[in-house]
Amino acid sequence: MMKKSFALLLALLMILSALAACGKKNGSGKKSDLQTDDSVAPTFERIESKDENGKVQTAGSDVIYDCYSFESVDSESVMITAFYSQTKGKTTATDAENQSYVRYLEPHTVCVPQTLAGKTVVKIDAGAFRQHTEISRLVLPETLTAIGQYAFAECSNLWDVTLPAAVAELGMGVFYKCTRMAEVNFAPRSALSVIPQSAFQGCEELTEIHIPGYIKTVEKGAFLNCTSVETLILEEGLETIGDQAFQNLNLAEIPALPSTVKSVGVLNFE
Repeated sequence: MMKKSFALLLALLMILSALAACGKKNGSGKKSDLQTDDSVAPTFERIESKDENGKVQTAGSDVIYDCYSFESVDSESVMITAFYSQTKGKTTATDAENQSYVRYLEPHTVCVPQTLAGKTVVKIDAGAFRQHTEISRLVLPETLTAIGQYAFAECSNLWDVTLPAAVAELGMGVFYKCTRMAEVNFAPRSALSVIPQSAFQGCEELTEIHIPGYIKTVEKGAFLNCTSVETLILEEGLETIGDQAFQNLNLAEIPALPSTVKSVGVLNFE
């Protein structure tokens, strides 16, 4: 009888311990109502969403929040692993949900913060913002050095982006099928040397592409099916153009290749 009582007491203690652990979040006894899966977001923070002029955005009388999960890169810097929109609190939604949310927040500018939990934001992880169709404007911090694969893919209402000078690495398909993307701005001086495979593939509303001289390589399919592009400017310094990098554009004329170009892949400028 005593053994059974001891076993029941031990089981009860284990259950209470598990419940207490579930209620903790970043040292707080209260868990955010916008984050329900700690395995997805080891650390979580929400920040007032601001437009490009620094004004806090509101929907009716309510402040809109941008919500981020992130993990440490080292003692001073972090990587954003996921973005959560306040209304949905998740990264994907059905078509109907996406449509209603776009109407609710539009136009919605996401200003990615320079710091989270007092640490510098240096990287955005693969797929962190993928399919967030509520985003129409994107402002990236100057602290950013790397953006992972498909990080902003299929953000179908995103219409312009400026890449900070410190960004040295872009992942494959980073802006894949951002179908309303109308403008891409590269910094005058940048650490970036490669535009990766499928980086801007299917950005159907781009009308001009200007590849600065510090870009050495444009990889396979980087601007494939950007069907509205009429102007393509390639600066001296470019060395390699991959297969289909500039296929299915709508060029008014084929650009002269820079003298620095050493290799051009198949099915370009058609």
